[in-house]
Amino acid sequence: MAVMRDHSIDPKAMDVFDVRMAKAPSVKTIEISLLAREPAAEGCRGSVTWIARGLLLEQTQIMLRMDLKEAGPQCTECQLLLFARRRDRLSGEIASFLADAPSYVGPGYDTNSDEGNSRPLDEDGWDGRLDDELPMGPLDGCATESIHLPFPSALGVQRCRDDGLEWLAEQEMQLRTGQANDTLHKLRLALADKAMLFRTN
Repeated sequence: MAVMRDHSIDPKAMDVFDVRMAKAPSVKTIEISLLAREPAAEGCRGSVTWIARGLLLEQTQIMLRMDLKEAGPQCTECQLLLFARRRDRLSGEIASFLADAPSYVGPGYDTNSDEGNSRPLDEDGWDGRLDDELPMGPLDGCATESIHLPFPSALGVQRCRDDGLEWLAEQEMQLRTGQANDTLHKLRLALADKAMLFRTN
């Protein structure tokens, strides 16, 4: 490439690589914006923070599942203890999240029912969940990381419409968009780092 050939003579030739893209709003930026516009109606206040908490819990669940799968059934005693502690801490946080669920998804939501396990409807643009098989091991039977959280996307489009939860679904969609933006930004940084290493080697 001519630019790579000429950069030692004319540093300005490298300006072609100085691509400046406007950074998409992060999940924190979107959360701040939603909090500023959060309705004051009863049952709505605190919903943005509740969904944001749930998204963090969901990420923690996924990371724990990935770590368990990587460790496999031949865990050491120290690994088992660490996993058990992580599950115990996560279990308490999820219990608190589920206890607040009726305030936002309605009093008809039962944390002991299977409603939270309903799969999203792909044809309506809802995201699916991670469905990898859980690793077999001594900790099976207390899979806190497999609990489905009662997001609007998990409850299903029809129930959201029936219960008037479109506003909550919209908040979730915006926060998930912020999550995706954050992930893409990290991916761009990782690719840029690898590209730099490739050019200097």
